[in-house]
Amino acid sequence: PAAGKGTQAAMLSERFNIPSISTGAIIRNEISNQTEFGKKAKAYIDDGKLVPDDLVIELVKNRLKADDCKGGKPIYNQHMAVIRDFEFIAQ
Repeated sequence: PAAGKGTQAAMLSERFNIPSISTGAIIRNEISNQTEFGKKAKAYIDDGKLVPDDLVIELVKNRLKADDCKGGKPIYNQHMAVIRDFEFIAQ
C-alpha cells in the first residue's frame, strides 16, 4: 500500500494509451453503483473481511472483456504474486 502503484499505472496508461486495472477502484465503483457484485463486496467489507478471491477474479474477468482491453496488455497495478494469477485469468 501507498507505494505509488496506482500513480505509476495512471501515468503509463495515459502515456501508452492502455487501460489500467485496479481491483480496488473497480470494487469501489461497483459498491457506489450498488451492483449485485457491489452489494456482495460491501457485505464482506462491512464485516471487516477481504472480498474473496473468486469474486475478485470474476470482476477482473469481466473487466478484461471491456472494449478498451481487447487486443492489448492492460496495466494491473497490484503485487507481483497477484499478477501471476492475473496472467492465468487472462488466458
